[in-house]
Amino acid sequence: MNRLGLFAFSAAFLSLLMAGCAADHSAYEKVYASLLEEPSALDQRVLAGKKIVLDPGHGGYFDGATGPDSLREADVNLGVALYLWGLLKDAGADVHMTRTTDKDFLPEPSFELRDDLENRVRISNELEPDVFISIHHNSSFPTNRDRNGIEIYYKSDDHGPSLVLSQDVHLHLSRNLGIDKTEIKPGNYYVLRNSTARASILGEASYLSNPFVEEKLKLSNKQRLEAEAYFMGLVSYFSRGIPSLERISPPSDTISAPTGITFVVTQGGDVPVDPASARITIGGKCSIPFYDPVARTLEYVMPTALPNGAYSVSCMVRSTGGGIATSKLFTLLLSRPAAHILPLQVVLEPGSGITLSVKVLDALGMPIADGTAARARFVESDRVFNGTSMEGTVSFDIEGDSISSGFIVELEEKCDTLLFDPTIKMDLSPMLVLDAVTKQPVPFPSVSSDGNVILRGDSKGRLLIADEKTGSTLIIHSRGYRPLLIPSGEETTRDGGCTVHLHPIYDGILRGRRIALDPAGGGADHGGSGKEKLRGEWINLSSARALAGILKAAGALVSITRSGEETISLQERVYKVNRFRPDLALRIDHGTDCVDRAPECAVLHYPGSSKGKDLARHLADRLASVPPCEHLGTEASSGLFLQQTSCPACEIHFADIGKSTNELLYSKSSYIQLEAESMAAAMLGYLDPAGNDAKIQRIRILSGDKPMEGAAVCMDHVLTKTSDKEGLVSFHCVFPGKHLVSVELRGGKSSLTTIDIVPGTTDTMEILLD
Repeated sequence: MNRLGLFAFSAAFLSLLMAGCAADHSAYEKVYASLLEEPSALDQRVLAGKKIVLDPGHGGYFDGATGPDSLREADVNLGVALYLWGLLKDAGADVHMTRTTDKDFLPEPSFELRDDLENRVRISNELEPDVFISIHHNSSFPTNRDRNGIEIYYKSDDHGPSLVLSQDVHLHLSRNLGIDKTEIKPGNYYVLRNSTARASILGEASYLSNPFVEEKLKLSNKQRLEAEAYFMGLVSYFSRGIPSLERISPPSDTISAPTGITFVVTQGGDVPVDPASARITIGGKCSIPFYDPVARTLEYVMPTALPNGAYSVSCMVRSTGGGIATSKLFTLLLSRPAAHILPLQVVLEPGSGITLSVKVLDALGMPIADGTAARARFVESDRVFNGTSMEGTVSFDIEGDSISSGFIVELEEKCDTLLFDPTIKMDLSPMLVLDAVTKQPVPFPSVSSDGNVILRGDSKGRLLIADEKTGSTLIIHSRGYRPLLIPSGEETTRDGGCTVHLHPIYDGILRGRRIALDPAGGGADHGGSGKEKLRGEWINLSSARALAGILKAAGALVSITRSGEETISLQERVYKVNRFRPDLALRIDHGTDCVDRAPECAVLHYPGSSKGKDLARHLADRLASVPPCEHLGTEASSGLFLQQTSCPACEIHFADIGKSTNELLYSKSSYIQLEAESMAAAMLGYLDPAGNDAKIQRIRILSGDKPMEGAAVCMDHVLTKTSDKEGLVSFHCVFPGKHLVSVELRGGKSSLTTIDIVPGTTDTMEILLD
């Protein structure tokens, strides 16, 4: 069967395989049949205006490697870089080179390589580029002259943009140079670890010590061929749509109290942003900010009980094409007033009453011990209020709605008089946020309005909303819950406050669950590859990341054994999994090129493990409706991963990436999303044996009467889908009730709306963009 015939057959077959959440697999759909269409040609215009720095390695005093016939690496590096410079310049890129002649960067009288490298990096960093590429060629002379291979190194602590760039460049070098042995590795080279470019890689495209390679690289057309491969890798990278992030608050790096952090997000070209991908890291702890597609802002409020100190802050967001933006790393210094007893925000209880809270610190500025007793009274009253500390905070519940000007707090031998704002109730309205299922307070909810976080609530689910904001459109959100949209003009306060209910994502089934994911391969283990050089290990990692995003949004705790291209032994993977103490573990493998791998299209479980077998059954049931594993089955296996994990575990072996149609499917981000959603649905079924009332929900995006293709449609900030030619997206395993849906078109309109999913209905909902 020829290739086109194979694609047509697969597309027809795919339409029969696409099942929904129902266990009987009877509701097949054709939504993903278009995944098997040939990819469109890459558009070089994406390079226009992109700032790229090329660093031809070595030069001048430093020859680099030398071939058997004395060809200098420094000369070859420069030749490739000059060709690449020309290609990029013609495409409209703002391209720069660290050197254009045979020179080094040694200051007099130094001959130290470090001084040369330091000046190269300085030149690049001053330009603030989007991409930094250091061009090199390898050598194993004199030990093995026959050796050849491609090695791409990415900045070792950047598993975002640099890793993605390394994958794209590696793919085109592998395709164009015809070299079978290829590797992608984290690199700690001086020029990489000190580069401040948004993405940084170092390429070793072949081995100059190989006589055959040397002879080819003497020819200008071979150097140009290599430059063209780098060029197409850059086109692929920027075609993903690389967003940008700009911090707008807080304006200062020193703050006197925890505050809201806001970034403005700019689309990369016409590729929409994936709202569910956003992450913010503060002091090493990763959290999920809220993305407002209308204002195009990412918003997060720091916890109120955060101790004083310096906190490194970074933010990340991804486009629907897989392009990743990371903010510039900055440090926030939280420095509260140098007082031992500090007043905190006044809290109004729904109904009547006031809660006054103070932060009590020891001589070193650390919170006092939990349970320490405290007494308090107003200056004008003899009435005594009692409280105890929790994480350094002491709260006193005051009846009535007035606050005297002075409030005396006594704690052991320390006494202080504090002032609270007596007019606090004049312009603030209280709100209580409860869990719709348990009716318990939702801890630390946040409120967003007009693209800015207003505030973060306390541990008891209490919020104070400024009266001028009560008529605005409000979004109440908290990790693990569906965001609630309160439209402009809708009443949000009444007689002492109001109570709102947030529904847990997936009814809270995943909340607090500890789940370990092991993407097979990495580093020297390619995990198999196809004719187009797509590597199984990259698909494994992409699938694990997509699954982790869904699980984390639903409140689960997730650990992934590898972050990038690390080479990790199976024993080390098992150790990492067990150290996390998970409730269940999953190993993901899309490659079957090695003899010791399991057969494709199988879910493995450990013999005798009833829970593992049950998990495997759920996985096989869900994934059987995802092509190309229509006959996915379960098997018992005593392999090391299953044998040594301390929890119910499974290995999923998908269809071989070496088959052309499989490789084409796996290259689509929409397919990876479908795969991840199906695995998450299987975990829901396993963790909730009683079953759940989940369904498929189709949504059509229209502008006027015209279907909108390529729109990023995100439900509840959990999962983002891209609309097809008919404007359709399908979300699998959606629970009944109200859901927040955001829509962002290619470089255009955006909206936030609420849809109400009713049990038993199968109608396609339409969202009309004005």
